[in-house]
Amino acid sequence: MIYYFKKLQLVRTMYENCSLDLELIINTYFYPKLYKKILGIEKQWNIEEENELKKILQGTTHHRDFRKIREYAFSLLLNWMVEDLIFQLLEKSQVSVNKIGSDKDRKLLTGREVTADPDLLIETNKKIWIEVISNYPTNKGFSSFWEQEGFFDLRDNKYANLLDKSKKNLVFLVGVVVSKSSFFIIKIYKNLNITHKLEEKNFGYKKTTKIEFKNMSPNLISLTNFSNLINHEIAKKRV
Repeated sequence: MIYYFKKLQLVRTMYENCSLDLELIINTYFYPKLYKKILGIEKQWNIEEENELKKILQGTTHHRDFRKIREYAFSLLLNWMVEDLIFQLLEKSQVSVNKIGSDKDRKLLTGREVTADPDLLIETNKKIWIEVISNYPTNKGFSSFWEQEGFFDLRDNKYANLLDKSKKNLVFLVGVVVSKSSFFIIKIYKNLNITHKLEEKNFGYKKTTKIEFKNMSPNLISLTNFSNLINHEIAKKRV
């Protein structure tokens, strides 16, 4: 679990860099008492908590990959924290944004309740869908897997779902490099250069869609500039 605790500290630092309070966000979640135990913020973790978590997360074997039940829950909570940071940045800049995904209420879900819906929806003069992904330092000394390998993966039917949304609306994928408090942003569209992979080790040998970065490196931007960039997209006329 040490690796996950290090990730949590990086997320906490990222929040501080963006002048946001992580504890306030966690306290708004569906079951903060249990979630704080999962995260190690509250130290108690024993067989009772383990069994309760197994009951809540029934049918998630496909989604867990190689992770143990607490590790999987920890990963979900980290993902929510990153998504909620993006959400908070947008709200602070007066953007009309809503959480849309199946986990929008920050409630841990059974396997059959999980969907591939995007995370956020901006509704102004046009709809803008946003999918948020995140990454952390690698064992080889890179700040993210994306910088190390020059590409990112979307698992299962995520890419197909985003592509379908792009037929009528703007769709952006936002990748957050947590340790740098930075992000890249990519517009999803029909002619995006992708590769379908039948098996990906990092996702438990599941089907993924691989998308390479231009020049094999993500163009990273400080999160402090995120709202300005999105507001620029809102102001543009759709072509």
